[in-house]
Amino acid sequence: MRSQKFCKENIKIEYRNIEAPSNANKIKETINSKVTRIWIGTDYTIDMEKADIEKYYQEELINKGWEYEKIAHDGTISFTKKDLLFEIVIENNKIHTGIHYRGDGPAF
Repeated sequence: MRSQKFCKENIKIEYRNIEAPSNANKIKETINSKVTRIWIGTDYTIDMEKADIEKYYQEELINKGWEYEKIAHDGTISFTKKDLLFEIVIENNKIHTGIHYRGDGPAF
C-alpha cells in the first residue's frame, strides 16, 4: 500500500514548485497524460556551467523535500520524493527537466 497517492493535479503543482535558475529561458513545456500516468517535462536554454546547474538543482530540490538518488551513466540526475521521480539532463547550454510517478499501479 502506498504511503501517499498523487493525483495528476498534485504532480503538476509539485513540478511547478521547482524553479529553474533565474537565467534559464524556457523553450517548451510538455505534458503527456494518459489514464493512469503523467509525465511533465520542460526544456530550457541557459548560460551556466554544468557544475553550477547541478549545484543549483541539488539545493532547490533538497530544500523542497526531495532526496538525491543518483547520476546515471548517461548523465541524468535523479531525485525522488515518495513515488515521484524528478530528472535533470544537462547538455551543453540546454537543460531538460521532467517529473513522473513511478509507483506500482495507477497513481490516480
